[in-house]
Amino acid sequence: MAFCYIFLIVALAQIIYRIIKTPRLYKEQYSVILVILLGCVIGNGIFLIQNDVLDLSVIVYGFAGVLIYYFAVDFLPHKLKLDMGTMILTKMNSAFIFFDMDGNCIFANNMASSLFKYHSKGNSLKNFLKIIGDDNLSADNQRILEIKGEKGTMYFLMGYQRFNDNRQRYLGCFFRLDDVTEETKEQERQMYLATHDSLTGVYNEDTFYREARIAIDNNPQTPYSLATTNIYQFKLMNDILGKEVGDQLLKDIAMIIDSFNGPGIIYGRLESDKFAICSPSNLKLVELIQNKIDEHLAELRKNKNISLVIFNQCGVYEIQERNISISTMCDRATMALYATKGDVEHKINYYTTELFNRMVLENELLAEMPKALKEKQFVIYFQPQVDSRTGKIVGAEALVRWKHPQKGMIPPGVFIPLLERTGNIYELDCYVWAAACQAAKKLHDLGYDVPLSVNISPRDIYSADICQVIFGLVDKHKIEPRNLNLEVTESAVIKDLTRMNNIISRFREKGFHIEMDDFGSGYSSLNTLKDIQVDVLKLDMRFLDSIKGSERGEKILAAIIALAKSIEAPTIAEGVEDKETVDFLARLGCHNLQGYFYSKPIPYDDLLKMLDSYEIGALE
Repeated sequence: MAFCYIFLIVALAQIIYRIIKTPRLYKEQYSVILVILLGCVIGNGIFLIQNDVLDLSVIVYGFAGVLIYYFAVDFLPHKLKLDMGTMILTKMNSAFIFFDMDGNCIFANNMASSLFKYHSKGNSLKNFLKIIGDDNLSADNQRILEIKGEKGTMYFLMGYQRFNDNRQRYLGCFFRLDDVTEETKEQERQMYLATHDSLTGVYNEDTFYREARIAIDNNPQTPYSLATTNIYQFKLMNDILGKEVGDQLLKDIAMIIDSFNGPGIIYGRLESDKFAICSPSNLKLVELIQNKIDEHLAELRKNKNISLVIFNQCGVYEIQERNISISTMCDRATMALYATKGDVEHKINYYTTELFNRMVLENELLAEMPKALKEKQFVIYFQPQVDSRTGKIVGAEALVRWKHPQKGMIPPGVFIPLLERTGNIYELDCYVWAAACQAAKKLHDLGYDVPLSVNISPRDIYSADICQVIFGLVDKHKIEPRNLNLEVTESAVIKDLTRMNNIISRFREKGFHIEMDDFGSGYSSLNTLKDIQVDVLKLDMRFLDSIKGSERGEKILAAIIALAKSIEAPTIAEGVEDKETVDFLARLGCHNLQGYFYSKPIPYDDLLKMLDSYEIGALE
């Protein structure tokens, strides 16, 4: 008996210790056992004291055992599980909401309460569905739920589950909402970067192609146009003002284009400073955008105090073939843009079939040029220069012609501007210089002391040490510098006065005569004469044509000719085609003439025949 009491005391001590030390969740379980055991001890004591009472301790202990089993093994552990589950759900970062079969909310954890101001009392499934904006739920359905709150917009992955008993009778349902805000925003950011230009925020190239295709296809009856734009000398401006200014300009242009946004208008950045705009043709959008961007560029030049010429250019393709790719449409618009690149008078240019054919021809010519030089398809013609007073030949200009084996004679007006624009003129000029030196050597050996003039393109001065190249050719062919006159254009001199002045000085020190070609075509002609020493002025025929019949113009031209004589620089008028022009120039004091009136450009052998028929004189 004593052993039993000792065991009981130890058991009670253990239970009391557990109650003191155990977490609150378990105190209820051990407290119930302690109360039952204490009740048994008290009852047993009563039975021991009152011996005359029927000893019911066995029944009490049996009932106590049942209670202990029920509370310790069944009811309390089950309740413990529910409490632990509720605690876990309450503190989870996901929102949980449970509803019974009648649609009453029976549980909403802390996250759900903070998100929806939602709790279990007095709320229903119907109200909850209104909050989330979805009344058409299906089991195991998941979707992203957008919730706007005090912390901004948040995104949750919402899951929905129904509960049924063993007989598939509906018991209730629950919702689980997992916070996927960071993942969703990152996904949106990645999708945005995949479709938009990271600098300007407008569509990138691929997205522009896709959206423009959709717009055109969805409006089959609406005429559309596609334009590409860029800033003339943008890269140079970037170098001068810095990349930050250039980037800001691109952002500003994107904002200007975006300000004209409307139905059916698609725009994007293709690359660098090149934007594309697809819009209904009747909106005349290109002209509006062009003017707005030019206004912004003018303000930029003023604020940054730069004299650099920068302006916006547009090429436009009025879409006729709607089934071709958008990239091909952009190519056609860009083709129109580059056809007049740098021409401030034609900032907007339209694609035409003639332009396409010309560009195709130009590309063919560029590709064939190396072979043409190697096979000597380029031939040199000479146009004599004649003194109208004496009829003597005072010189001849070397002009290049392309004698193509399939296309025939290609005019210089076709390939010379092309080569100058693309920077390929230097190779051809070297070819012409060498051929002119050979011809000058032959003329000298035959006793004809007549100088030949060759042109130096503005791009030549940046391609190599032009002085050393021509000095080497003269030495190689053993001719005197006075037999090879060098023509430079007034526009080239104005473009880089310091560099050209240095080059011209080196040529003149060697004994070359320098001719200024197209004099009068620039805006600073007299200033050019002050800064650059030249030996001959060649008058621009466009200038001559513009003053015919103008008394004021004739007086100006007469003054220029007189000025040239005063600085001992003879004048030569080009493009003289009739007796009327000869007499007109003679009256003003210009007697050295070049043009079809005396001779068209002729091959070397025909020049020899002409030299046999004419006397040779000095240029005065």
